[in-house]
Amino acid sequence: MRNRNHHQTEALGLPAIDVIKSRRASMHAPAFLRVKVLRLMEKELSCVLTGALSSSDLPHGHNRILGFNVCYVVAGVVIEDGKVLMIQEAKPSCRGLWYLPAGRVEKNESLVEAVKREVKEEAGVEFEPHALVCVETQGISWNRFTFSGKIVGGKLKTTAEADGESLQAGWFTSDVKRLPLEAPLRLSDILPLISMTAEFQKLTGPVVMPTLVAHTGSLIKFVVVRSDEVNLKVLQAKLPTGTLLPLNIDGGPTFNRVAHSSLKDNGLPNLLLDEVKVHGVLSVEHNPHSNDQDSSDGICLTLLVTCDAVDAKLEGGAWVTVEDKLVVERLRNALANGTTCVRLHNF
Repeated sequence: MRNRNHHQTEALGLPAIDVIKSRRASMHAPAFLRVKVLRLMEKELSCVLTGALSSSDLPHGHNRILGFNVCYVVAGVVIEDGKVLMIQEAKPSCRGLWYLPAGRVEKNESLVEAVKREVKEEAGVEFEPHALVCVETQGISWNRFTFSGKIVGGKLKTTAEADGESLQAGWFTSDVKRLPLEAPLRLSDILPLISMTAEFQKLTGPVVMPTLVAHTGSLIKFVVVRSDEVNLKVLQAKLPTGTLLPLNIDGGPTFNRVAHSSLKDNGLPNLLLDEVKVHGVLSVEHNPHSNDQDSSDGICLTLLVTCDAVDAKLEGGAWVTVEDKLVVERLRNALANGTTCVRLHNF
């Protein structure tokens, strides 16, 4: 019988049987096959780390439908000369209070399109997002994506232009200790986002922006790394799922628990929860404009993970030593909390 994942592994460039063999007995596979798997792993990691388009031939999971069983929120943070852009709320429940320009992603709207629209509607200015700074989640049904960026046009909304979106926009100190004294806030949950953005702007290097790859469900891929001064190794998935990386479908209560479960399924059955560390997000894939699928409101996050029990004997799966210098450099940057690793927060 033809393996049900044959079409997925073919998308990676290997016959299904070879991928399965390489995962179940990687150390005993012929040298040419190990090299081929290494190059495929490096190619997939490169796509994750550079935002290049990759195959979306992954399991679907349960369909996510915006406004029904999933909600995406975007926020824009602009900090200039020690001041942060804020908007004064018009909603009856929080009228007169201040907040970041933020709102829900609409149907058939990408994350970048959404944050540009929200900043324009609420603050009156044209916003160009430069980097994804933070991803926040409540389970798999609510996600907020915060972008840093610059104003490239327009003018600040005044009280004379007040509408249902906001009353006005203004600049306030980006010092989060002083900000609540200058502007009564709708919620204090924006203070960490402002702090993160201020710290992020001090860094240099490649940044993360969403990649336009369509998904129907909620997926999480894991780049599980063990590293020393010489080598950097990445955990290869135990079973074929359309990716060489461990994959979770439909999430769980927290990312640490989801990562822990996935690592146990991929060769580390005795791993303890407190031995797992999720560093952040390496990539976000979302494309509502896909014509290939009935519903493309899903999303795929790729998380960077390390674990203390890296010397434990693997039961299936394999550690792949990465040789591509650019991939190694960016993964080390991410491990050092650099620009290639987006902060992640579970409520």
